[in-house]
Amino acid sequence: MKMGVDFKPTANVRVCSDDFPDKCFVGSDQRRKLVEGSIPELFTRMKCMYCGCEKFAFNENTFDK
Repeated sequence: MKMGVDFKPTANVRVCSDDFPDKCFVGSDQRRKLVEGSIPELFTRMKCMYCGCEKFAFNENTFDK
């Protein structure tokens, strides 16, 4: 999914909750919803621009070839 400057979310869009702090959610742990205007702040995953594989930011592995 491309999320550029002009991205317009719909009711069916799903996002990774790992990228948002707890203050951005309302509801129970089983059915949480984002507070309107929430902005992802915690990027724990990175994607390699060459091969597309993902890694976690806290992992010591690198994308070096």
